[in-house]
Amino acid sequence: MSMSLVANRYAKALFKTLGNNVETSRKQLEALCAVKEVFATKDGGKVLNSPVMPPDLKQALLKYGLDQANADDAIRNFVKVVSEAGRTALLPEIVNSFEEIIQAAEGKISAHLTSATALDDAEKQQISEHLGKILNKKVTLESTVNPDLLGGFVVDVGNYSVDMSLKTRIENLAQKAAH
Repeated sequence: MSMSLVANRYAKALFKTLGNNVETSRKQLEALCAVKEVFATKDGGKVLNSPVMPPDLKQALLKYGLDQANADDAIRNFVKVVSEAGRTALLPEIVNSFEEIIQAAEGKISAHLTSATALDDAEKQQISEHLGKILNKKVTLESTVNPDLLGGFVVDVGNYSVDMSLKTRIENLAQKAAH
């Protein structure tokens, strides 16, 4: 089973445990993000991702992150269960999945836009609104520039990708001409 699927199952279980309550879940997310930050540190990430590090050391490091965030018992128990199941390395991915679940409950979704050139705010807004109408959600758009696209853009939303790049169109034409 894919680690993303496992992380998503843990995130769904946590959301359900918190009563499917968006406001409560959003507060708990802050505490989980503190745990995710421990992974982002050089030494913390090494310890928590290592399969050979003692579980007690991992538990102590996670407890430190939870203490820094003043996490409540629900989050502490959740992190303990994940850690005891040997899934400590999945915690950052679980946090990401949990945030996506909260956004979905709020009727929001994040999208990533990659364009050949920098787009102005009006163009980004137009793309975001159009995606919002298609998906029936409020779209938060993050953008980057990749000159290799030659022209156009690529939008990634969840498991979907819309590729309107000139590079892909040229490649498709070349494949059709070869057949």
